[in-house]
Amino acid sequence: MLRIILKYGLIGGLISVLSLAVSYTFGTAFLQNYLLSSLIQLVFFVALIATGVMAAKEFRKINEGIINFKEAFIASIGSFIVLAVITSIFSILLYNVIDKDYAEKTKLAVLEKMEENLDKQNISDDQKTVIIESVENRDFSYKPVKTFGIYIGVSALIALIIAASIKKDINETTQSI
Repeated sequence: MLRIILKYGLIGGLISVLSLAVSYTFGTAFLQNYLLSSLIQLVFFVALIATGVMAAKEFRKINEGIINFKEAFIASIGSFIVLAVITSIFSILLYNVIDKDYAEKTKLAVLEKMEENLDKQNISDDQKTVIIESVENRDFSYKPVKTFGIYIGVSALIALIIAASIKKDINETTQSI
């Protein structure tokens, strides 16, 4: 199972790194186009979930069509953990080596787009100021431990859903015959 976990974790990690690299390459214009950035993030998110599904399915295939809930969960969450480690390493490099000003650039792009959107809203200048100040006070730096923890929590939920969907116990196989 470890080979399968590593295989799909690496595939997912490469997809995630590609996603980060694409958003970084397009720069602030990408961050300011919510529709485009959301669409691209959705495509990458679906691809990442697919790696967990494929890991569980491949393990089921090599196990003669049988996989219990625990095995399906381990295959999925294992691949997600490998993916998270790869993504975290790349993100640390991006924020601390490749472009030390990336967090500040992101913050400025978000502020610029927010100000543009707020100007279109029918709200008072005081309300706009409060909203803008809340974003200005937000820390956009990459926090590896926090991000990793949140990712693993969300991944565990996704892996539970995958495991429930993919599992095919020997008892289920004999009952259907």
